[in-house]
Amino acid sequence: MPGRLTFQIPESDLWAKLAELFRSTPLPIVAQRLGVPQIAYLDELTPSQPSAKCSDVLKLYLDRNKQCDQGTIRRLRISWNDFVKHTQGRTMRDVTQEGVDRWEKWLFSAGHGPSTIKAYRGRVTCVIRHAIRKGLDTENSKRALALIEKIDLPDVKGSNDPNPISVEDFHKLLDKADVKWQVILLLMLNCAFYGEDVRMLPLSAIDLKKGTMTFRREKTSMPRVAMLWKETVQAIKAYMKVRPSAKGALILSNHGAPFSYSGLERSFRTLRKRAGVKVTLNQFRDGAFTEACQVDERAAKVIAGHSNGMSDRYVMRAPSHTKAAVDAIREHYRIARLVKQKSARCHRRGGRTSRDS
Repeated sequence: MPGRLTFQIPESDLWAKLAELFRSTPLPIVAQRLGVPQIAYLDELTPSQPSAKCSDVLKLYLDRNKQCDQGTIRRLRISWNDFVKHTQGRTMRDVTQEGVDRWEKWLFSAGHGPSTIKAYRGRVTCVIRHAIRKGLDTENSKRALALIEKIDLPDVKGSNDPNPISVEDFHKLLDKADVKWQVILLLMLNCAFYGEDVRMLPLSAIDLKKGTMTFRREKTSMPRVAMLWKETVQAIKAYMKVRPSAKGALILSNHGAPFSYSGLERSFRTLRKRAGVKVTLNQFRDGAFTEACQVDERAAKVIAGHSNGMSDRYVMRAPSHTKAAVDAIREHYRIARLVKQKSARCHRRGGRTSRDS
């Protein structure tokens, strides 16, 4: 029997020669030549179907839930887009354990509270479960869902308990804030705002001459009313000098448009890192509401936009009823002293202030 002749194929030519072999030779012969018997059965395999695009999975869910209010749809889009961004999944097949780990790391490091983390995951899983029910890329959707459900959620028991921002942390943040963020921080504490409230606050809600804030909260249509501290009024006046001339929201991004919710959070994370503190936007409302309740619980509910037993018309006409409550917040957080110290430092620097990126 003649000996077998072997020779080395340069690596640069190897894949080209294999491709040519598969194109020009029947698979059973390729299997015999390469010594891989499984190759002979490749023709019997069912071609894989293209995986569903993540954008199509979201569209399928939104088409079924057109009756949802715009706020719900906006939060759903934000949660899904953040999921897609951090998993780097263009299609459902692209969603891997590594990608889900990146998304989980972002969720737990972005300053979200336990309830927010649970809500983010819940929105994403709702979208994927609907795709499974409708038979859209079922295999990959089930696999992605299993990866997501392995994430251990933080304990949300007791998460509704107030978690006020400390006086020290607020001072550190305001000290590093630029003109725009001074307004945001003071308004959130002065008016017991959530991030969503200050982001959507209309310019028309502010009356600088009267020193009042009045509007209806988008989430509940409840009136939001508060007397503004003189420090808040001064900060808004300073901001209005550099604010783009546009109607709508009071607070605008560097692009001259209202902040998106994720945009506001990103900007806050930058400020928070510069200040060296670990707080969430919700802690401003907790701090303000806690202090206001010590003085006047009904006024605290008016400021926070809760049901308070008074007619909406009366509440909107009488912001002065909140004065004692907002003054209690101002005194607890030592606002007058803090703003005075910051102004003195700014004056010594020649009027320069920190700039948020």
